Amino acid sequence: MIIYSVSKADLKIDIFNLEGRLISTLSEKNLLSGKITLSKNIEDLAAGLYTISAMSRDLQGGRDRIQTIKFIKSR
Repeated sequence: MIIYSVSKADLKIDIFNLEGRLISTLSEKNLLSGKITLSKNIEDLAAGLYTISAMSRDLQGGRDRIQTIKFIKSR
């Protein structure tokens, strides 16, 4: 996963299952502006549909953003 930030921000990225249960937190940190690359080994996840939720708060303007992506893990 590649994330671009135009300003400093607090970032939290979580993986949820279909029931909305938190499976894993990929990242929870302060970001400088620019590009960040995150990776996660998902071999231990059961096959199914998951949601990745990226929540950020701009530290300069206080604006909150939430972006979600759904992905299917197959065997």
